[in-house]
Amino acid sequence: MATKKKSTTKKATKKAAPAKSAKASNKKSRAKLSELQYSSGKIDDDTLSKIQELEEVLGVHEVNHFGTNDPNIFENQLKEMTLADLQNLCGKVRLFASGNTREIKEKLRKEFRRVSQGQRTISMRKSASICDPKHPDHEKAKKILGQGF
Repeated sequence: MATKKKSTTKKATKKAAPAKSAKASNKKSRAKLSELQYSSGKIDDDTLSKIQELEEVLGVHEVNHFGTNDPNIFENQLKEMTLADLQNLCGKVRLFASGNTREIKEKLRKEFRRVSQGQRTISMRKSASICDPKHPDHEKAKKILGQGF
């Protein structure tokens, strides 16, 4: 008779897992649904009004032909404009105002993205520095920026 060969592989032995205590699981309580905070990704009206007020104080409408640097505010302005207003804005930003209202709005959106691409900063005139404490709107801008968004 043939003899059996011994196996070179070792058999895995099971180790006993430590027992979990019931107290540890009771300490962690799940957060209730009403306590959870979430973000919708939308900017609320309060934030938009603060942005508009800050841009008004800084004089963005004098520097920027669109009147704002924020795309949400610009979109609200487009909704309120008539065909004549859209054509006037096209003249300011040097676009050819041809087509219907929808086409003109799309041209203006495209130009707004091109102009403000990569920069959501506020450009100001050189002579009016709002950071100077002697500026008449310094305290108002400081108050708005201090509130946060």
